[in-house]
Amino acid sequence: MHRRLFLISAAGLMTGCRAEPPMAGQLDPLFDPARLSSRLQALADRAAPAVLWIGLLDGQTGQLLGFNGDRPFPLQDLSRLAIVAAVLAEVDAGKLALDEPVLVRDIDLSPPPSPVAEAWPGRTAYTIGDLVDRTLSTADNTAADLLMKRIGGPGAVSAWLELKDISGLHLDRYARQREPEINAMASFRSDWRGEAAFERQRLAVEPKDRSAALQAYLTDGRDTVTPLAAVRFLDALRAGQLLSPASTGKLLGLMALHRPGGDRLAAALPAGSTLTHQTGNVRPDPGMAAATSDIGIISLLDGRQFVVATFLGASSASDQVRSALITEVGRTILAEARA
Repeated sequence: MHRRLFLISAAGLMTGCRAEPPMAGQLDPLFDPARLSSRLQALADRAAPAVLWIGLLDGQTGQLLGFNGDRPFPLQDLSRLAIVAAVLAEVDAGKLALDEPVLVRDIDLSPPPSPVAEAWPGRTAYTIGDLVDRTLSTADNTAADLLMKRIGGPGAVSAWLELKDISGLHLDRYARQREPEINAMASFRSDWRGEAAFERQRLAVEPKDRSAALQAYLTDGRDTVTPLAAVRFLDALRAGQLLSPASTGKLLGLMALHRPGGDRLAAALPAGSTLTHQTGNVRPDPGMAAATSDIGIISLLDGRQFVVATFLGASSASDQVRSALITEVGRTILAEARA
């Protein structure tokens, strides 16, 4: 099945091989949609029957392209970026302070990964600033859920995104709700905290039930993002349109420290380039990885920047093969940028 690659610019919408000229004063589009579509289609064919989603924005020209770009994908780990951004917006507005204390109770604990949950009850006191750092630096689900609860829940984050004209990115559940549901588990309880305990409970569920729950998750409209929404979000963050300069710098700095996924988009980078990114995964089940992703801002040595979102859904390939495919997406985009 051939996928659609389209480009949106200030000049309007372009599909297939057709392209309208840019507006007066706008730089010529960098990418040839038809040629890039053909190359990405080859990667999608290699990934089949898994599905490949891609979003791309050229920071210099504003050229925006999508391969399955308007198709929703499980948000999963990428929700943490939106949560932290919404929290920092509250800090910018003076409604929240980074040194505000937060007490962690047993009912606040969330599924792994969560060092905060594993440290409980030995440690119960944190600050908003602590939780912001932990949400991204250690991918902590308890920290993310506590932050989201503090500012009004998933609906508050989604409302803030809409206010910032970021459509197509939806948060609907806390991680403590979402993770058990997508594994056909009962409601999360505190004695399931930690990887070993949670995995024991997860594997106690019948494999067919876990598989059905994961398949349902892939078609569930809740907690999803489209590739185009992902790149619009990152581009708005990069451009300072979402947060104050200080909060923008803090969030991008935390993303720059992000280490997992060095074999995905990071492996595609030429010497001297940098990547500010966030990887995502759904906990694999035997025979299928429901979701694998990497979204980020690639900064080349010559000063050019590209915002890239790559998602791979329902893949039976190994982690190494899935990561290598995302690397190839990055290499293809950078090769086309030099063409």
